[in-house]
Amino acid sequence: MLHAPLSVGILVAAVGLAILGGLVAGAIGGWRAARLSPAEALRSAA
Repeated sequence: MLHAPLSVGILVAAVGLAILGGLVAGAIGGWRAARLSPAEALRSAA
């Protein structure tokens, strides 16, 4: 069995990085979607 050192600091850093990554990915996706015209978005979805 493997034992990894786990401290509160590592746990907080991991959760913070996960949240930051989600926010960045969501912001990039939202920014790209906001730049599309509605007609272009519907055309590419069909």
